[in-house]
Amino acid sequence: MNNENFVVGVIGAGTMGQGIVQLALQAGHNVILVDQSSEQLQSAQSSLDDLFTKFVKKQKITQQQKDSWLDALALSENNNELIDAKLVIEAIVERLDVKQQVFSELESIVSSETILATNTSSLSVTAIASSLKNPQRFIGLHFFNPPGIMPLVEVIEALQTEDNTTQTSIKLMESWGKSPVRCKNTPGFIVNRVARPFYVESFRLLEEQITTPAHLDASIRSAGFKMGPCELTDFIGQDINYAVSCSLFDSLFYPAHLRPSYVQGGLVEAGFLGRKSGKGFYDYSETSANQNNDKGNKVISSQSSEGAVGFLAYGHHPWVAEQLDNKEAKGNKETKGNDDSSLIKEAPLTESLIGILDNHIHLYASDGRLAADWEASLQIPVILVDIKHPDKQSGVVATAAGPKAAALMAGNLPQSLGKIDWIEVADCPGLINLRVLSMIINEASICVTQGIATPEGIDSALKGGVNYPLGAFEWLDFIGVDIVINTLSALRRMYGSGSYVVPRILAIQANKEHSDGSQ
Repeated sequence: MNNENFVVGVIGAGTMGQGIVQLALQAGHNVILVDQSSEQLQSAQSSLDDLFTKFVKKQKITQQQKDSWLDALALSENNNELIDAKLVIEAIVERLDVKQQVFSELESIVSSETILATNTSSLSVTAIASSLKNPQRFIGLHFFNPPGIMPLVEVIEALQTEDNTTQTSIKLMESWGKSPVRCKNTPGFIVNRVARPFYVESFRLLEEQITTPAHLDASIRSAGFKMGPCELTDFIGQDINYAVSCSLFDSLFYPAHLRPSYVQGGLVEAGFLGRKSGKGFYDYSETSANQNNDKGNKVISSQSSEGAVGFLAYGHHPWVAEQLDNKEAKGNKETKGNDDSSLIKEAPLTESLIGILDNHIHLYASDGRLAADWEASLQIPVILVDIKHPDKQSGVVATAAGPKAAALMAGNLPQSLGKIDWIEVADCPGLINLRVLSMIINEASICVTQGIATPEGIDSALKGGVNYPLGAFEWLDFIGVDIVINTLSALRRMYGSGSYVVPRILAIQANKEHSDGSQ
């Protein structure tokens, strides 16, 4: 494809429109930027000039390249100037009627072969396409902010979209250096839908008083996420994030597992919108900062617990070798133990055993069941340990004690294991990370079952669009399908609702693995 002869039109000179123009110019296209406001057009041109000047100063491009890109940009307040465009991308206000009117007018201006695309993040691509006489050339191209940095583009097919339109759009996005992921039209597309349990399931833990915002965020960070859900929504804006959750819930006809959280709704009602209002889950006021409030990074954990209970022996779980091989852990006298002791050899389920404490409580990696169920089954005091990211050698990991173990611990925590520190949460299926990740995997599996996207596409979208450390199906491979199903099943037994139904493809995968293993 000769990009120089492939004219790209962009409607809307706001932040997203400017980012899309930047990408098209850098890919060698002649670009026409249209906006009803001449001031907005001049502002966009000035912003692009400033951006490319920074590139020159950093020696990323030459002055000649900068001049060439800006010379290829035309500004207009009239959609008629798009007559020669072979692709027009709309990035204007999120109103269905406005977008339909714009595309209906465009259809009489551009060629019948011109691809018409919307950058909508929330509206139905199928509904927008319904305003066209030839909707087969319509598609969604959902860029992520900032478009010049974020690699993902969701390529959303309306029911009317022809395959040739999709294939041409994918090839074009690849020529722009993006990572396009094909997706059928659905509320939230891939990222906003599959990532929704990261918020709503996390906030359900707060509703049930299983943990606190600070502990929740610290635990989620140990799974490799840059920010926990409370600090992230404070950054995004509680009103914005809550509105997306409500919109998705309504559009999907009220699935119980995606119910918006009344905890977050209460923050919105109170005007506690996060950083922009000075208060959300955390207090961002100057007074709070002076009181050494670190916005959720400070947790009460085993490293700050004077009564931490030491390890009598270490188990065979992979964590143990990781932590005891850690140079800092080797120098810590508290991490010395005997993983070949008779205690370990006689303990049940040694492959899941992290260690035995001085008071003979057994620490096991959670398999999704309650700690109380483990105690009833094994007839020993048990503390369960949440999962973490496989590459995280430090951080805060949640634990939950069964009734027998809780009585023996008397409010204390286990001694830190190398650079892994513990926090305590109420006994619940999956603790924090395993529960939230199981629900993300659950939603991803539903999307695959419904033909929305492929597992590979979903993983690429989550990593490229919202910087997940692993995609949903990569997490599934790491955790194991049996443990995910255990977690969902235990949650369903506890709550007795439709929120935790095991998707068909997970059940099929589990049956296949069991069948293959028995041969």
